[in-house]
Amino acid sequence: MMEPEAAKEMWKRSIEKNNMRYAVMLSDGDSKAFDAVSKLELYDVKKEECINHVAKRMRSRLDTLKKNHKGKGGIGGKGKLTAKIIEKFQSYYGNAIRKHAKLESSIEELRKSIMAI
Repeated sequence: MMEPEAAKEMWKRSIEKNNMRYAVMLSDGDSKAFDAVSKLELYDVKKEECINHVAKRMRSRLDTLKKNHKGKGGIGGKGKLTAKIIEKFQSYYGNAIRKHAKLESSIEELRKSIMAI
């Protein structure tokens, strides 16, 4: 509960003491702090997720997929999904998102770039 309370305090202070407003809350995917700030109804704020956290979630899902398909005919091992390959996927995935965020390209272009990985 410490993170949501700290976020609420910062948002209140932004108006009361500094006469400014935050436009975006950069998040790690956990919405508790964002929900707490939104409930204050001080002003509208947009939530964005950190690209590194998004890429990390993709990596952890690939690790889980690999772990759940162990045994004969599994997807892990030599010539298959290794830790090194997963690390590369994470890097390429994050880079694709960064590239398309800067270009303000379409979701379809981003999807094609991700699928090319």
